[in-house]
Amino acid sequence: MRRPPPPSSRTHWAYQSSNAGLTQQERILPELTDQLATKETEFATTGAELDRFRLHYLRRFAPLYAELDRLEAEVASRVAVRDGRLAWAASMSGETQLLGC
Repeated sequence: MRRPPPPSSRTHWAYQSSNAGLTQQERILPELTDQLATKETEFATTGAELDRFRLHYLRRFAPLYAELDRLEAEVASRVAVRDGRLAWAASMSGETQLLGC
């Protein structure tokens, strides 16, 4: 079997240079991996905090928004009756107490 020819000085320099770059990349990789793990943990923690906030918000404010919707509907109904637009509906349905008649 024949041996390959010895590398020229130029080829040898390029080989050493690429090895030096690889060594630097290999040296940086653990640090970058740690930074990525930290960011992933922060992301997961923030997501969990956001989920807890959403749940708290819905528990606290959903009933209040439902009550607000009910009150707005009642006001709109009373205004409509006052303006005479639903007077006939109130008299036909017998819901005069709800409509403020």
